[in-house]
Amino acid sequence: KKPGDRLDNNVFFGGDLYGIIKKLPYISSLGVTCIYLSPVFEAYSNHKYDTGNYDKVDDMFGGEEAFSSLADECEKCGIKLILDGVFNHTGDDSIYFNRRGRYGNGGAYRDRNSPYYEWYHFTEYPEKYESWWGIDVLPRVMSDTPSYKAYIFGEKGVIRKRLREGVGGFRLDVADELSDEFLSELKPAAETEKKDCVIIGEVWENAAEKISYGRRRKYLRGKELDSAMNYPIRTAIISYLREGDCAAFLKNVTTVYDEYPPEAQSVLMNIIGTHDTESIITSPVGKSQDEKAVYKMTDEQYEKGAELVKAAYLLSMVLPGVPCIYYGDEAGMQGYSDPFNRRPYIWGRENTELIAFYRKLGEIRKREKALFLGDMRVVYIDRDILCIERTSGSELICAVVNRSADEYVYSSDMVSEELICGTRASKISIKPMSCALIKAPDDKNEYGVYKTI
Repeated sequence: KKPGDRLDNNVFFGGDLYGIIKKLPYISSLGVTCIYLSPVFEAYSNHKYDTGNYDKVDDMFGGEEAFSSLADECEKCGIKLILDGVFNHTGDDSIYFNRRGRYGNGGAYRDRNSPYYEWYHFTEYPEKYESWWGIDVLPRVMSDTPSYKAYIFGEKGVIRKRLREGVGGFRLDVADELSDEFLSELKPAAETEKKDCVIIGEVWENAAEKISYGRRRKYLRGKELDSAMNYPIRTAIISYLREGDCAAFLKNVTTVYDEYPPEAQSVLMNIIGTHDTESIITSPVGKSQDEKAVYKMTDEQYEKGAELVKAAYLLSMVLPGVPCIYYGDEAGMQGYSDPFNRRPYIWGRENTELIAFYRKLGEIRKREKALFLGDMRVVYIDRDILCIERTSGSELICAVVNRSADEYVYSSDMVSEELICGTRASKISIKPMSCALIKAPDDKNEYGVYKTI
């Protein structure tokens, strides 16, 4: 079987792993060095967060052969793969629980003697059991059960097996539902297999202050997570760009970058869109699901939204961490939250201007050391203008966002370079509702006075 030669009943309208291989040149052109995949293991929903079998890549995506091919091709391109580790719960329709009998007579639901029975908490066997958020198709796993831990991250477990196959790390779904004991054993087990693997947690709040089930979590103390999804910064960026909320921006930026260890800051997932949020170009509105399914932005709304996307991505790149692109955001895809943010990619109908912008920023970040190693400082902020510096040695780069209705002029007593368009001048104009990335001369480590003209 060759890439692309798939049986009709295995084709998934949302794409497969062979499709990712085909699009690796495009993905790489955006400056991408890492791909995070939502769950790829066998499951019976479209989203795959109801795992049916951790030991099998879903045939919808091309199965194990496609996964192996993707890992090989990513390595050739210098791209790492991050998998979604959904270890807090399984699907009820799984080899482990088997409520629907798809896997024969075994499974915890059908057999008290099943090796998986001890993984679940039944209050009235077999119909009443603990599940994630009370959703009975997602029976919760008692993750501290020794046999479960061995299955997930033991020597022959799921995590170590996939790391041996070329995976670079895991993003842990609902990390706050997993115990400190589980996390503190998972990370060293993964590092035993691959020293430079990364373990990222899905944490929506400040990961340094997170309290879950009455306990302060120890995520970033060196033994549980390398870092987390940067939802607080996503909130800060969006609240500033849409509403000019300076206080929220400064509060979130100050809290995250004061409280997170430098090691965690450097690998934060700086997200502006995810599969759990509305598309970044789309402003949330109070509409019904039926209305959201067909709603389209006006041309004026879309044009303004595209400029905000540029500024949001620029900020996610300039703030410490790793800038992340949710598929389609770079192409200007519209869509509210799930399921409208998970539509098929709009091949042939992309916003080419946005894509060019993303490509340019990817190129800049790869060559400008200050953007991924430098110190960060918010130099100036008001409702209309935001300036953030990154410095490394004598290198200094400043991101400027102008969300006002007037032109803003960045002034320096020396000639600087606007890296996105290539302009070199001592005064650089920034259009209304736009942004710029300005580099000071190599022999100068301070900017002149910021002023609006």
